[in-house]
Amino acid sequence: MNYFTPRALAALFESAPRQQGTCFGGQYQYLLANLAELSADFSARYEDDCLWEALAIGDLFPVIAARLALVEAAAGADSRVFVWGAATKGCMFLVHASERPVLFDRISAAVDVNPRKWNRFLPGSGVPIVSPKRFFQLAKAGDVLLVANPNYRSEIEATLASAGLDALTLIDL
Repeated sequence: MNYFTPRALAALFESAPRQQGTCFGGQYQYLLANLAELSADFSARYEDDCLWEALAIGDLFPVIAARLALVEAAAGADSRVFVWGAATKGCMFLVHASERPVLFDRISAAVDVNPRKWNRFLPGSGVPIVSPKRFFQLAKAGDVLLVANPNYRSEIEATLASAGLDALTLIDL
């Protein structure tokens, strides 16, 4: 998910960028340009060219509601839900999930490989962050694991298989 359009990024410079595109499965944008050509009047040029409209977050990202409903349906009565990835995407998804008590009450933890995040809590939702080792102790067959970044899904699947947890339901966010 990108918060800025390619056009908005290009408008930061007086002349067209040398190169512009996406990488890492379309998750990130990049732009190659000369920093000496930063636009001094970016705001005026950008606003003159654009029609601004206020959008609710649900209108801007309509897949959030659908993804929340999918997760809610996938989590059985005895299932717990975990999120693999305690960075922006997982964090923001959990903030939206916190508005749905039936789903949010089933969320046990976010899993992250970064040891500096373990035993802390995600902002907004307050969901605890655990290590993969702790997750392996908590998870059981029938639980749901949300994969915040699908680019890592095969790596996560291999890790789950080696821990004997291939009976989890995996859902990409």
